[in-house]
Order: sequence, then structure tokens, then C-alpha cells
Amino acid sequence: MAMSKRKRALTAFAVFDILLLAVIVGIFLVRNSTVPTSDELSEMGVAILPDQPALSDFQLTDHNGNSFSKQDLAGKWNLLFFGFTSCPDVCPLTMNALKLFYNDLENTDYADDTRVIMVSVDPQRDTVEAMANYVQRYHQEFVGLTGEHEVITTLAKELYIAFSKVPEHDGNHDAENYQVQHSGYIAIVNPEGGYFSVMREPHSRESLTRAYFAVRQIDGSIE
Repeated sequence: MAMSKRKRALTAFAVFDILLLAVIVGIFLVRNSTVPTSDELSEMGVAILPDQPALSDFQLTDHNGNSFSKQDLAGKWNLLFFGFTSCPDVCPLTMNALKLFYNDLENTDYADDTRVIMVSVDPQRDTVEAMANYVQRYHQEFVGLTGEHEVITTLAKELYIAFSKVPEHDGNHDAENYQVQHSGYIAIVNPEGGYFSVMREPHSRESLTRAYFAVRQIDGSIE
């Protein structure tokens, strides 16, 4: 009997999640039958970049040990978040929000052409194995990228992402005893490799869904 009650409770939570997504998407579509205005986009924390500047070519390594370049961004809407695996707060919160958001896309028109990528701002410690363990903790389809610090710095600058190493002030002078301060923005690169938009933090399941649907609606209006 106890197990039966537990199953009913879990089923109720699952149904609630599905209904919540339907409400979020439904409200967005009803309120935004026209293209969102600049004020509405600003309220969502979304900025659309004029002319969608193309990124320079780059060469990094994904969490499977394969080469990943600008060409690998083609054909997908890419959400790039810059973080690191030992980040104590912003990264796990953002990655969890991205996981919930990504799961919610499953039954939408955007399920097949959306990709989430985490780029390490701490390549000194974030090995391929570390990135694999980290990103797949959130979703098996998430991509983790690491590589040379200079390459990551250049890519981050083109996406207006700032980061810097900050030593810990605990008396331990170990070279690996540090944190990394970094922007929490999520950059959106379109299927043509252009920097289309940016979503400001704080990020939540609901805010990501609303902002991303707005971005895709904007794209549809300029095609």
C-alpha cells in the first residue's frame, strides 16, 4: 500500500511538470502572437545582436575527446554557457536550469535543433574526463568543451564573456587552489554560426523557456 501511494505521488509530480510546461509555453504563445518588442525582450533578459556576427574559427576538444570547431556548430541552435567543473554555485544552478529547460523541449518544434554546450573557463583542471563526468551528470546530450586557454579566451571575448582566475585566500599557495570568476550569460549561436543573441542571468527553467521561445520567434520573423 505504501509503495502504491508513493507511485501515485510520483505520477502526480510528473503530470504537474507536464502541465506546468504547457502553461508556460501556452502563456508565451498567447501573449506573444506578434514579434516581441525590444522592451519585452529586455524584460526577459534577452538581447538580439545586430547582423549576427560570425565567430572566428576555433579548435577545442569535446567531452568525448573529439575535435570540436566552429564548423561543428552548424545546423543547430547552440546555447553556450561558460563555466567550470569545480564551480561552487553559479554553474550547478545554471546547468540544472538548462537540464530542466532542455527536457521541456522534448515535445516541441525545437527539440531536434537545439544543443547545450558548456565551455570550460578552467582548462587547467577541466580535463576531457572531468568535462564528461560533469556535463553528463546533467544530460547525456549536453556537450562539454575544453582546450587551450588562449583559444577559450578568444572565443569568450567574441561572445562578450569575461572570466579570470582568483586565488583562494586561505593561506594555501598551491597552484591549483583558486576559483574562476566568470560571466553567467548564455550565448546563442544560430545554425549558420552567427552570434544571434544573449540571455542574461539569473537563469531558471521558466525564464530560459520564455527567452528561448522569444529568440526563435524573432528568428522566424526575419527569415
